[in-house]
Amino acid sequence: SSTRSHLFMKTTISGTLRIALRSFDGEWRWSRKKSVKVPANACKLLFTIESDQYDSCDKSAHYLHAQFFVDAAVVSENRCFFEEPKRLRLPPAHVSVIVKTGHDAACRLSVTADRFVKYLRLEVDGEDVIFGDNYFDLDAGGKKEIQVLSKLGAEELQRRLQLTWLT
Repeated sequence: SSTRSHLFMKTTISGTLRIALRSFDGEWRWSRKKSVKVPANACKLLFTIESDQYDSCDKSAHYLHAQFFVDAAVVSENRCFFEEPKRLRLPPAHVSVIVKTGHDAACRLSVTADRFVKYLRLEVDGEDVIFGDNYFDLDAGGKKEIQVLSKLGAEELQRRLQLTWLT
């Protein structure tokens, strides 16, 4: 048994693929990098990871994390879980949000977590708020920057912002 990573692109792209076995607590069990080039309108097999590379881990507490980098920026990422969400042993996490004033009625949220957070949801009840992204997974030690359009100022947005996630 194995896990495979493919990439399909409409245009030619070159970059670095990193696949890691991570725990929900933030431990990196291993990480592999590979420079790749995918031609336009093609699907290319980039990685095959044999099951012996992850069979010894607790599958309810680990996941595979794949990131594709172009010029050191993550342009795509995905996570492969070994269990259904209801069977994951997610540790209690501390999530913090810093709200900064941006331009043209926009704010920027900087969201961080000390442990892996599944299905993190951002919302503000009773307000017409547009989030650049309001429902996502966040890796332990990770940071996500999100643009927010709202009539609320940064201080009021910080006060009224509600966060929920799978526990």
